[in-house]
Amino acid sequence: MTGSIDEIIEKLQTRILAYEILFQSLLEEVPAVLKERVVDNARHHFAGLEAGVNSDPEKAQKITAARAVVEQLLARKH
Repeated sequence: MTGSIDEIIEKLQTRILAYEILFQSLLEEVPAVLKERVVDNARHHFAGLEAGVNSDPEKAQKITAARAVVEQLLARKH
């Protein structure tokens, strides 16, 4: 990605929105049992990541923020 900082930010925000739309579209088509497994796996992975960053508050903060985004995405009604 080349361009000004604002252009790069705009491209990244657009890409993130596109990924979110794709993710939501895929999740809507997944059977409930598989959705539950996805949620369980995501929580398991976050627990593992959180256990590994106890000594790095900056990484822990990013993981906590990422977990909040995932929980928000998964909480949406499908």
